[in-house]
Amino acid sequence: MRTVTVDLEKGLSLNGVDQRSAVIREATVGDVVNAQLESSNEIISGIVMLGLQIQRIGDIQGPLSLGEISKLTCRDMDILQAAAEGLESRGRDQSEAGDSRQDGLRDTPAPAHRNDTLRDQSAA
Repeated sequence: MRTVTVDLEKGLSLNGVDQRSAVIREATVGDVVNAQLESSNEIISGIVMLGLQIQRIGDIQGPLSLGEISKLTCRDMDILQAAAEGLESRGRDQSEAGDSRQDGLRDTPAPAHRNDTLRDQSAA
């Protein structure tokens, strides 16, 4: 699973020491489901999902609860959201680069028709 490390401006405080280095991972379907179960409010669900994606901020281990993530500054929240969006778009770009079809299916050659095979053999 891909992760990215970002530096926060203020971070969170642990025992009076600001923790600023955040590691965030790409989201999973489970994150989406758990965030939706936590709140039916779309904004709160997005914040909860971001908290689930945070592996750590400094020495503070993730995932972060809504209470913990609400202690972040708006600027730090913007930094984390941009990192999460970057992970998602890179994942999308990589899967599209590996497959030229947008529907995720791969083109395979059609098998020869049985009658064509029989015709080829009879011509010999």
